[in-house]
Amino acid sequence: MDRHAEAQSGRVSLGFLHDAGFDITQAPVTWWLLASTNPKDLKDIKMPFRASALYGILGTTWRQQPIPTANVLDIGKQRVQMN
Repeated sequence: MDRHAEAQSGRVSLGFLHDAGFDITQAPVTWWLLASTNPKDLKDIKMPFRASALYGILGTTWRQQPIPTANVLDIGKQRVQMN
C-alpha cells in the first residue's frame, strides 16, 4: 500500500472509531504497539508510518478543545470567571 493510501485509510479509520465512541487519541499508540512482532516497551519500538500519520491527522483534523482551567469556564461564547 502506498503512503497516500495508507494515510487516507488512517483518516477514514479515525472517523469510524470516533463515530463508534472510541478514544481516537489512542489509535496511534495502538498502531505503534502492533508494529512490534515481539512484546516490547513502546520506547523500544520504532514508530511506524501509520502511527506518525495518525498523530499528524489528530493534530490538524481532530484537534481537541482545550480543557478549561479550574477558575474559567466557557459557556457557549461567554467566558465565566469562577471564584
